[in-house]
Amino acid sequence: MLAQGIITSLIVLGFCLGCTGDRPKKLITLDSKQAPQDSLINPIQYLLFGSSNPSTIDTDSFSINEYHLLKEGDIILRRGFGNISDFIADFLDEEYPVTHAGLLVKPNNKTAEVWHTSATEDHNGTIAQPLEVFCNNSQAGSLIVVRLKNNLHAPALSVQKAQQIMLQNRPFDFRFDHCSDDKLYCLEFLRNCYLDAYQYDYFPKIKTAQGIEVLQMDNFFNSNNFDCIINHYDSSLIIQD
Repeated sequence: MLAQGIITSLIVLGFCLGCTGDRPKKLITLDSKQAPQDSLINPIQYLLFGSSNPSTIDTDSFSINEYHLLKEGDIILRRGFGNISDFIADFLDEEYPVTHAGLLVKPNNKTAEVWHTSATEDHNGTIAQPLEVFCNNSQAGSLIVVRLKNNLHAPALSVQKAQQIMLQNRPFDFRFDHCSDDKLYCLEFLRNCYLDAYQYDYFPKIKTAQGIEVLQMDNFFNSNNFDCIINHYDSSLIIQD
C-alpha cells in the first residue's frame, strides 16, 4: 500500500510539473545567453528537461504565412521538453502527443500573447507569455492550432472570459481536479473559459488511470467542435476562408 501510494504521488507530481512544459525565463533556463556558463544544473531543471546541450535542442515556430493565419481566440497546442512531457504523452496515449495548451490573444498594438497556466520555481498560476516564448518551449514539429467552429462571436467572448480568470490569478491545480475551479491546470483553464462563454462543455473526454483523472487533449480534435488550422505533426496547413 505504501509503495502504491508513493508511485501514485510521483505520477501526480510528474503530471503537474510536466503539464506546463515551460522553461522559465529566470531560474530554469536552457538559453545559454541567459544562464552563466559555469552554473550548476538545477535538480528541477534536470527532472523537467534533462541535461541536453542547448545547441542540440530544436524548438518549433510558425512561418510568416502561418502567423498570418492565426486569429485571436485560437488554441495553441504544443509538446514540451523532457522526461515529464514524455510521461504525459504516454499517459494520455493519443494520436497527437501534445502536452500543453494556451489561448492566443492579440492585444491592440502589442505582441501576440498566449494565456495559459504555469507551475515553475518562479511562477504559479495563470500567465501571459509572448507567442514566441510559448513556441520556444515546444518540441520541433509539435505545434498545432485549433479554432472553435462556426461562431463568429467566439473569439471575443472566450477572450473576455479568459481575461476575467487571468485577473483572479488562480494558482496551478496540482491535484488536477477539474470539478473545482479555485485552482487551474491548462485544460481546466480553457474549459472554464468555454463553459463561461458558451454554457457548453467542449471537453467531455477524460482519461482515467493510476488513480488520476485528466481532461484529454484529444477533445481539441473533435471535428464537430473544432477546426484544425495548423498541424506540424502532419506538416499540414489548412487555410480557412
